[in-house]
Amino acid sequence: MKSAFRIAKFGIAIWLVPFAIGIVIFPLVPPETALFETIMAVSMAASATAFSIMYFRTADGTGIRSGLKVGSLWWALAVALDAPWFLMIEQMKMPFVEYALDIGLTYAMIPIIAAGICSALDGS
Repeated sequence: MKSAFRIAKFGIAIWLVPFAIGIVIFPLVPPETALFETIMAVSMAASATAFSIMYFRTADGTGIRSGLKVGSLWWALAVALDAPWFLMIEQMKMPFVEYALDIGLTYAMIPIIAAGICSALDGS
């Protein structure tokens, strides 16, 4: 497995792309709508897929386990970067359980995508 710094860089990028898209569409699409939720889920899936491919093409670890391990680190990083926005900032504030079941659970796609990409690139 490559350096922790490289893993962190990719994890931040995975989180940052959908976060930036959310900020851009927030004034255009009401956040309580299904369209907003769908755009966010699709942007997260695209970001996790693209950055997983870029990371695992040159990573030492291969296979499902490596993908799950790195993807789980990315999931934890995404929650750590994201949760303060939704738990502390008044305009975005939501209860912890709601955050965990909505946004936090959506981030569970990150290790699943990373494991699939890593496994596919490995050929296993």
